[in-house]
Amino acid sequence: MILHLQAQKRMEAIRELASRLEGSDEIVDVKRFLSLVMQREKIETTAVGHGVAIPHAHGDCVKSLVIGVGVSRQGIDFGAMDGEQVGIVVMIASPVRHFQDYLKAVSRVARLLNQEDCRQRILNAQGVAEVIEVFKQIDRL
Repeated sequence: MILHLQAQKRMEAIRELASRLEGSDEIVDVKRFLSLVMQREKIETTAVGHGVAIPHAHGDCVKSLVIGVGVSRQGIDFGAMDGEQVGIVVMIASPVRHFQDYLKAVSRVARLLNQEDCRQRILNAQGVAEVIEVFKQIDRL
């Protein structure tokens, strides 16, 4: 989790979040995963509106579902359809064999962050624990 993303551009934000996943047990090849996310992003922006982007990919370079969260106070241009700068970036990585779980994760994150109060709590969080509390609500969706 990165509470203060330094990136100012979409691809920089994706790289910054992916770099945090390097060395984790869940992703075998972070460079390959990053390439998959970048390819996905070139097809269509993963900005979903309301200042939220959910870059995601699934591949054989991922052992188990993992989610990374980044918060940008200055906002990042993700090319969102609503024109808003993105303040919350949620990166989702999943193995190919768990495609249904991957789709559920993307859907649940999108629904959670469609709620104004959840977005505000994340944007105003002073620590990682506060962000984790917001994401614990995801099981109720």
